[in-house]
Amino acid sequence: MVAISFWAFLYFLSYIRLMKSLPNIGLLVLRCTFSFMLFFNHGYSKLVHFSEISRNFPNPIGMGSAWSAGLVVFAEAIMSAFVFFGLYTRLASIPIIINVGVAALVFHSGDPISKSELAYLYLASFVAIATLGPGTYSLDSKLRRVN
Repeated sequence: MVAISFWAFLYFLSYIRLMKSLPNIGLLVLRCTFSFMLFFNHGYSKLVHFSEISRNFPNPIGMGSAWSAGLVVFAEAIMSAFVFFGLYTRLASIPIIINVGVAALVFHSGDPISKSELAYLYLASFVAIATLGPGTYSLDSKLRRVN
């Protein structure tokens, strides 16, 4: 009877430890999923074909096509990789939030919601990532422990 109680107690402790780590697992999934999708579905092709797209890239806020393309590539390719690995996550989320915010609120302002919903999903997810932070399973967490 005592052995069963001991094993039940150990099982209960492992269950509590798992329940405490679930929010960090959720942050990992959120961070990696949206940054991976942003990088491979949007950022990578713009990075590889930058010279072609920078000539006639949309200029929704009047900075010039080359500058707009450069800032979009910076946010979608470079900063999404930082967010994926959890490196300077909150800081790296800011250019992404600005980028998808401009895409949703300025570039797609007259479009129906079915055409702009992806930009709003990216906006909401990266605002959540910036607000909640990277979680335990990130390079930010590992760097914080070293210092």
